[in-house]
Amino acid sequence: MFVSIAFYTLSLFLIYFDCKKYVVPNELILTLFVFVILFGFFNSTLTMYNLLMPIALVFLFWFISKLNLGYIGGGDIKYLLIIAIYLEPLAFALFLVLSGLLQLLFLVFYKKIKKRRFAPMVPAMVLAVAFTEIAYMIGVYPL
Repeated sequence: MFVSIAFYTLSLFLIYFDCKKYVVPNELILTLFVFVILFGFFNSTLTMYNLLMPIALVFLFWFISKLNLGYIGGGDIKYLLIIAIYLEPLAFALFLVLSGLLQLLFLVFYKKIKKRRFAPMVPAMVLAVAFTEIAYMIGVYPL
């Protein structure tokens, strides 16, 4: 419970910076990363698989971002790594689907209402984490 409170509290700050400045501060990312790693280590929930899979996925997203399409920033990729470590591997799959759908909604909103070409990604990712954890708690996912 404590790790969830800390995760969401720091994530709220990330949402603020991402929405206001389209920046995800490295200081907050590093704090969250250290916290998630230490908590996973002390709770014995951090395994080699829980680390390798997120690193491989984040490397894939990093490679895609280097294609210079400008759709995903470095801070978003770092936050994605933290989420991949924070969630269980099976939950991360649901997170990716929900995050993509929520980001699509945010993009439509930002394009139609705010007349902007880009939308911050952190709010969609935080909501997707919350929905994923709720789905796990009530037993909807995995089936």
